[in-house]
Amino acid sequence: APHRPARRLSRQGQRMADLPAPAPAAPEKPSEIDFPRSGLATGDYVIEIDVTGDGGDAQALLAFRVTS
Repeated sequence: APHRPARRLSRQGQRMADLPAPAPAAPEKPSEIDFPRSGLATGDYVIEIDVTGDGGDAQALLAFRVTS
């Protein structure tokens, strides 16, 4: 089964928190990440997702902004 670590990063790329990213119930189903938004200050953030599996490695970055 693929390994899917996910992290919340600051705008500068500094690790802020690890995020749960369990494997889906079936291989054809999408993965879901539990992302608690409470306590996030106004600012820019990035979610970094790394996947390692039989087909190789992949990384995705998702930038987002929290506003007041």
